Amino acid sequence: MKSITLKHYLFTTFLLVTTVFLQAQVGIGTLSPLNQLDVKVPGTGSDGINIQNDNFNTQLLTEGSNTFAMNNSSNSGSYNFRFANATRYIMTDDLIYPSVNATDNTVSGALDIGRFNAHFRRVYTRGIHTNDNDVDGGLRINIGSGGGTTADYNFSDFAFYPITNRRRNLGRSSNAWDNVYADDYVTVSDRREKKSIKTLNLGMNIITKINTYKYVYKNDNNNEEHFGFMAQELQKIVPELVAIGNDENKTLGISYSELIPILVNALKEQDDKIDNLEKVVLSIQKKLDIDTASMK
Repeated sequence: MKSITLKHYLFTTFLLVTTVFLQAQVGIGTLSPLNQLDVKVPGTGSDGINIQNDNFNTQLLTEGSNTFAMNNSSNSGSYNFRFANATRYIMTDDLIYPSVNATDNTVSGALDIGRFNAHFRRVYTRGIHTNDNDVDGGLRINIGSGGGTTADYNFSDFAFYPITNRRRNLGRSSNAWDNVYADDYVTVSDRREKKSIKTLNLGMNIITKINTYKYVYKNDNNNEEHFGFMAQELQKIVPELVAIGNDENKTLGISYSELIPILVNALKEQDDKIDNLEKVVLSIQKKLDIDTASMK
């Protein structure tokens, strides 16, 4: 049997001690560590771990009985949060910002807050700012369960508009705005945007059938009186002017502006009648003048 030399003994002992140490749970401030490294502090003040640098210190601290704090002793310092050795978020004493500037909502490597299937419940803020001054830029809003990068709405420095033309509504049939204040109301009416163009023949024959009313909306706490029509009645006369809501009650609405062309035709018809009557009156007046002259 070979004898065990001192060299072999020391080497074997070293391996055993190293193995035990690596598998041990080390405690600082506690004799009963529960993890590989367990640091226990009294928790009555700012106690914890300090990492010291020549220019500043950073600490992981407990404050009181239920507060955990990260502290950078330098006001001009920052915390960089890295993944795969690449900085992704940067936190200073007054900012949290991404390392990649998102010049639009499709920039590769840019960051999101939340995700399409993991939402924040609420966001409280004094304001939302974007410095995108491009003519098609601004604050983009994406709505839908699928997430993605395609925006539905855009706030620019001069307009709020849907990204896709003629695909979105403002308000709903059962969720109407109370009042809308504006300097002007403009409807797109470019001939190049239209098809199936036909002359409208509706006029006085429609206007004389429409009943007018004054009324108060049931949910108006101010009991303000309004003038208008009943959609159910108008639907039987000119159904094209009545919109059917997609709510449970199929609430009806009226496109009052589209009644204007019918009113214009009605005024033209009345104007033609007035012209004809004026011609008749002039003709009668001439005959009376002739008869009066012959009687002298």
